[in-house]
Amino acid sequence: MTTPASSISPSDDALAKELRDLRVQYPTTGAAKLVPLLLASNPTWTVSEKRVRKILQKEGLSTSAAPGATPNKGSNVDEDDSFPTSHIVDSVDPAKWSKKVRVADFGSRKGKGLVATEPIAENEHIWVEDPLITSPESWVIVYPSLSWLCGRTLSFLNGVSVSYFPRELDQLHRNGQACLYCSKIIRSSGGYHIECKCSGVFCNRLCSSRGGGAHAFLCVGQNPASIPFVRFIRDENWKAPGALARLAGVLLSLASKGPSAAQELTHTIDYVRGLAGLSLDKRTRVISNWQATQTASEELWKKTHLLFVQALQSPTTPADANILARLKGKGELPADILHLLFDYDGFLLGLGKMSLNMEAHGGLYVLHSHINHSCSSNISVRHITTNHSQRITIIARKNIDAGEELLASYVNPSNDVWARRRELKEWGFGVCNCERCLEEEKTAPPEGQQKVELEDELRGFLGV
Repeated sequence: MTTPASSISPSDDALAKELRDLRVQYPTTGAAKLVPLLLASNPTWTVSEKRVRKILQKEGLSTSAAPGATPNKGSNVDEDDSFPTSHIVDSVDPAKWSKKVRVADFGSRKGKGLVATEPIAENEHIWVEDPLITSPESWVIVYPSLSWLCGRTLSFLNGVSVSYFPRELDQLHRNGQACLYCSKIIRSSGGYHIECKCSGVFCNRLCSSRGGGAHAFLCVGQNPASIPFVRFIRDENWKAPGALARLAGVLLSLASKGPSAAQELTHTIDYVRGLAGLSLDKRTRVISNWQATQTASEELWKKTHLLFVQALQSPTTPADANILARLKGKGELPADILHLLFDYDGFLLGLGKMSLNMEAHGGLYVLHSHINHSCSSNISVRHITTNHSQRITIIARKNIDAGEELLASYVNPSNDVWARRRELKEWGFGVCNCERCLEEEKTAPPEGQQKVELEDELRGFLGV
């Protein structure tokens, strides 16, 4: 007796491959409508809608991610505003960087992400990207050819030794040893450079033209009102306010150029609106023992906000106000962007957007900021371009099928499940229930969880 041809149940791997292919053709189709399409191309299969939904969720292909899915940057949870929110920006065209990826909407909980449009081979360089703005760490940067950080957070490439520049990139900018726009290292005093009114330089006229306008708003020689703010965030060693101020400089500079930069300004504003964000005051409330540091945190936020506003909107002296007005010209920004930058609650959201989307070295990258998290990543983000420390290269860590999402790790993947979950939770992503975390949870020694809980208690006790 033979088995009916229509009763073959495919393996999970085979089913996942077919669903990835279908998702490329039907990016917004739900599970119920995918089932007949799947069976039409595989008439010998028998597959339930429930199983299709399960595989879609497991592979990150569902149009509405399940509540238990891996938390991701760009989550947007209507019923719980303690998760980051984001939306797709139509003006962001991935083909500008690579024709092998597209932006996908994974539903209200997971948000946007990047999906392969065709197969990508292991170790393939998928795209190279320069930052929209940079706010480098004020203590150290990693030598470009040995970059070990993957994505905007601490995901490590095992076995790579680390070398450091003897001086911070921020210091190189101030000493005129790195271009203020592209961060290219200037190795000697010879050659043709464009000097700024501060001690910094641009490596050529093109960089001066592209970055000079935005730099002016935080230049001590062109906007003296910015001096207290710049000194303060440098002393606090805090990247996010510096990044938000540089982004404000880009927007204010574009607005000052009038109609000639109107389209670029519109696209940049749309990108800022679509960035995943979680206000700092909401983020702190998901951190264990957050009450112990709340007062100190709020004092820091308020002082930073005050100096930010004095630097870029309302200087404390008439002379500084006139200088800033001349930089701004007659250009105006939309009311919601002014709120994001200068109103206190908007400022906290703006800081949250910067913190969530900056790459580890302090750059904010348009396409890179779409990448979601996985504890088992399939891409790495590397700094390997000689003499361009802020240029990133996205490299496939394994073969990636068409329709498969590109994923990086937001946390150190060599940590145990308890440490990874704590770090993700502190970014507002909830408890990670990815396949790896669920498997490791079954066998992970309880001492790891106890250690994390003890560390949380000590942090609360010490107020750090």
